[in-house]
Amino acid sequence: MDKRRIFKISSVHRRRGHPMSTQTSLSLLASPVIVPPHAVMTLTAEESRAFIHHLVHAPPPHEALRTAAARYWARVDQSPSSPVC
Repeated sequence: MDKRRIFKISSVHRRRGHPMSTQTSLSLLASPVIVPPHAVMTLTAEESRAFIHHLVHAPPPHEALRTAAARYWARVDQSPSSPVC
């Protein structure tokens, strides 16, 4: 996203009474780096409805997923950078 488009988005927000923060502006500038344009998909209305349907009606996690999640959380909880509560 180029600076001209970010400026336009920012001015629309200001006109509506919602000033855009510097962090939001910087995030918009960084977004093409984080999610490159070739990784973005455009969905039709039908594809969009199907996508949302599958998100809302997702099957319950199976045993392999629960095992992987437990292994992940055990590793994250033991990392030196995790906050101490």
